[in-house]
Amino acid sequence: MKALLSTCLFVLSLSLNAQYIAGMETINLSSDSHIDGSAGDSLVSEAGFNFPIVWHDDWSFWEAGWAVSNRNDSSRRGQDGLFQSITESGYSSSNYMVGQQASEVYLDASAKTPLSGVYITNTAFTYHSIKEGDQFAKKFGGADGSDPDYLLLHILAKENGSWKTDTVHFYLADYRNADPSKDYAVSAWTWVDLSKLGTVDTLHFFLTSSDTGEFGMNTPGFFAVDDLSRNWHISVQTIENSTLSLYPNPASCLVYLQEATDWILYDVQGHELKRGSGSNIAIRELETGMYLLRDQTGKSARFIKQ
Repeated sequence: MKALLSTCLFVLSLSLNAQYIAGMETINLSSDSHIDGSAGDSLVSEAGFNFPIVWHDDWSFWEAGWAVSNRNDSSRRGQDGLFQSITESGYSSSNYMVGQQASEVYLDASAKTPLSGVYITNTAFTYHSIKEGDQFAKKFGGADGSDPDYLLLHILAKENGSWKTDTVHFYLADYRNADPSKDYAVSAWTWVDLSKLGTVDTLHFFLTSSDTGEFGMNTPGFFAVDDLSRNWHISVQTIENSTLSLYPNPASCLVYLQEATDWILYDVQGHELKRGSGSNIAIRELETGMYLLRDQTGKSARFIKQ
């Protein structure tokens, strides 16, 4: 045991943070395709985040909410670029989400932990319209590049049915600088910090633009998001409902049960990782984060791999 502890050290901490991330990696898509609700999908869920998809059957179009995509040709323009991120992939995988004006994300009741942030970029449809204009929208900056145009994404939040006072703002394009060389339209995945919103029930995404008309915005009201994340803050000294005794916690290489038993190891999303029997469980190969161990009687305990 002394030899084991000398080669496999662990450090106790009063509090740690793990993250839940909705990156759409669990969604199976054919290459260069998307899900927009036309096949009957009405909701995509991952890591406690729920993304509604609204398809209008009578008029056959994506009416509201979100789409899941792995479209990979950023040269697409107009409606052909609607489900296409300007980056040609997601931030951490090929999959990503496309949102539109007034899209919302709903969190499971069990997922009310502080938000971390999200990666955001333009769709090809929006980006090329900003840069070149189209039949409905102007080229940002105007003919001589001096027009103070912008496309701004507002991220609002609700908790317990009430709007929170804090709002996060992110410019998808900003041409308001006196020096036109500093004008830009976002063309890469960009981290947007949502931590000031805290714990929420609902996220609401709303767009405003300098280019408006009789019926509202002329600029295409679409954007892409990936890796929406929230924190799981937990006190090691107060891990709740730990009816199965194990140690050490956190651990790096092994966790020990007081008695040998059949066990199953799960990740925080409920996916079974492995199963076995005994009192010593090797965890060296696991990534840093939170895990759940359950024995043959149904008793369970959470532990942190560091």
